Amino acid sequence: AITPHPLGGCPIGQTIDDGVVNHLGESFAYRNLYVADGSIMPAPVGHNPSKTIAALSERIAEGIVKESR
Repeated sequence: AITPHPLGGCPIGQTIDDGVVNHLGESFAYRNLYVADGSIMPAPVGHNPSKTIAALSERIAEGIVKESR
């Protein structure tokens, strides 16, 4: 039996109506507030989500660096 890790609470969405942050982890309600952890996953992604969360967090960090240039 596989029990997926519960994730969510601050999900990625396309608009504020269906999520809390955009695909780059930035809050819809507060500019320059970023979330880069498992809470942005809209649903469980598998048995061990640590690599998925790490990859997503790295992508968000790269986006923040690119925006600051």
